[in-house]
Amino acid sequence: MKTNDMVYEVDRQSYIQKNRIMVRWSELFGVDWGDKTADDLTFEDLLDAVNKQDGEQVYQELYKIVKHGVSAEQKTFLYQYSNIMFEDDAEYDFGSFIDRMCHQYEHQPRRGSIIVRTGNEENPEYDGYYVIDVKSTLDVVEYYFETKDLPFEAMLVQNGQILIISAVSAFEKIPELQKAIAQEER
Repeated sequence: MKTNDMVYEVDRQSYIQKNRIMVRWSELFGVDWGDKTADDLTFEDLLDAVNKQDGEQVYQELYKIVKHGVSAEQKTFLYQYSNIMFEDDAEYDFGSFIDRMCHQYEHQPRRGSIIVRTGNEENPEYDGYYVIDVKSTLDVVEYYFETKDLPFEAMLVQNGQILIISAVSAFEKIPELQKAIAQEER
């Protein structure tokens, strides 16, 4: 399948999943979205809306709604397309990565996020940012990478952990990354 077709397929699936999550959060947790639609919200917004709820219950409901988030073919595509810095195997998949990252920062106060830049001048194709959510009762990591193609996001759900992959047109457009980018420029 061509890259544009796969990006479109992942983007379409994410839109459907966001709508389902919005409906379920409204029913179960009483979240009022006002006039916002799935186009207005990111997966992180949806998770933030229920961050005061029991993390295990949120995860179980999320899994019922989206299963693993993407198909095996889409997951492989996302790993390759984003140049994410781990692989799709038991030892180096996103679950083991999240475990390592969350344990590394488990003593941080449960407020805010920790931002880790990937790549370097020698390996610019691995340029991206991991955002580790330390305020949630869920294990959530978001990975941002830049693309010239359609910006999109996808959510991968596995073994109690959540990985959000976000393709963006420019890192500077992401409010959460602006402070980290400013510190790098000093």
